[in-house]
Amino acid sequence: MRDFPVTRMGWPCRGVQGVSTRQAVYPKSGTVQQQAIRSSRSVLYRTVVAGDLLVLLAFAVLGEWARWQVRPDLGLAFVPVIVTVLAASCIFVLLASGEARLVERPRAARRAAVNWTLAFAAVSPLAYVMKGDVAEATLDMASWYALSLAGLVGWRTLVSEALLRVPRFRSRLAERVALVVYDDAERAVDWIARVEGATRGNARVVALAAPGHDATVPGVAQAETIGDLVMRCDEYGVDRILVAAPDIPGRELAHRLQPLRCCAVEVDAVANGYDPDIARWPAVSFAGIPAVRLVTRPLSDTQVFVKRVEDIVLSCLALLFLAPVMLAIAAVVKLGSPGPVLFRQNRHGFNHACFKVWKFRTMYVDTSGSKDVPQARQNDPRVTRIGRFLRRTSLDELPQLFNVLLGEMSIVGPRPHAVEHNEFYGPLIENYMARHRVKPGITGWAQVHGWRGETAYLEKMKARIDYDVWYVDNWSVILDLKIIVMTFSVLWHPNAY
Repeated sequence: MRDFPVTRMGWPCRGVQGVSTRQAVYPKSGTVQQQAIRSSRSVLYRTVVAGDLLVLLAFAVLGEWARWQVRPDLGLAFVPVIVTVLAASCIFVLLASGEARLVERPRAARRAAVNWTLAFAAVSPLAYVMKGDVAEATLDMASWYALSLAGLVGWRTLVSEALLRVPRFRSRLAERVALVVYDDAERAVDWIARVEGATRGNARVVALAAPGHDATVPGVAQAETIGDLVMRCDEYGVDRILVAAPDIPGRELAHRLQPLRCCAVEVDAVANGYDPDIARWPAVSFAGIPAVRLVTRPLSDTQVFVKRVEDIVLSCLALLFLAPVMLAIAAVVKLGSPGPVLFRQNRHGFNHACFKVWKFRTMYVDTSGSKDVPQARQNDPRVTRIGRFLRRTSLDELPQLFNVLLGEMSIVGPRPHAVEHNEFYGPLIENYMARHRVKPGITGWAQVHGWRGETAYLEKMKARIDYDVWYVDNWSVILDLKIIVMTFSVLWHPNAY
């Protein structure tokens, strides 16, 4: 097995012996309160994006009407306008997918401006083709871009300001902090008050972990262990983890907090800054509270955006060229055996959130109702004749291009395992959960190195996880492109049953 470098936060990729999340259980579903928060977020996000699209359409129609007022001899040409607006709107929505948490942030206007610029650049050639007259198209497009840009920035700024001033929405949409208290457990309430007071209501403690103590605080979810907190970050809607450990030496603190490296959020600690081991960590400030950064997100906001653009471009190109192949496969699957064409299964994605992955059905329909999902094995009787070919060539994964467009997956990333397999291997393998720090992918670093198919032995799964974690800690666009190229050399693989 190859050696893997240390992670971006300076901790080794492999877990520290004795510190694990083995007692953690994958969350089944959120609480009623958390589901209500997610629902309100979803409604808000859709409302804001609908407002974005109305701005684009309104200024396009207004611009065309203004041009007709100046040059009535040219007549009205609403068909090209509508087609161009629809194309731009589709690209804009795809770029904005997965940004539900940004609608209430001050940077939402800036991100909307960038998304609009990219969408406009993508549809400009279409506008020139439909207009025909280069000079006229240039004037129309320039005015549409400038007016829509101003409208989007104004609309997003208005939304952000309104949300910050309405107490009901402000409390719901405040940054959610999980607090880990290694200080006196009785001071947990004081720490909560300090965090929420320092941020002036822009942050709210939603979860509390006090290892070894019973620190129940009304209105705050309690995690029994660090591992439990890690597994429930998505359920609690955690945006940041703050550790209060002012009296713990640096080495011991790193040892205790090793499971937190599996989180997809930033982890800061209020610790003894005079400790030489703690002084090595980057100094940060959370709402004026001095702290050190223990864990950084694997991808910055800019890198997340770049990877999202990469996913949209590549998935759209793939769907364009592979549409005839996918239609042919769908017909063969339907004629080959009774049952649906597509197979959908729950998987854990980014930050352990559940989603439904799409595949072409490769097995006979199971009518037993059993919840046990054993891995496919060699000469598996459940696999259909056409399914055996699809699995060997990975063509059964093609419908996941729609998962990519929806923002649930990436083209490249750790493969999403079945929920049952996560629940089985999670307690057995250190850092198994670290693979959820990025979106799952259709292909991955482990797969192009031969780690595909059945993992009959625990050591095989451990090796696959090592490659997944290395990818998370070393992501780059160049690495993604390299993996995509390497994927073509392993499409037909003897381990894929």
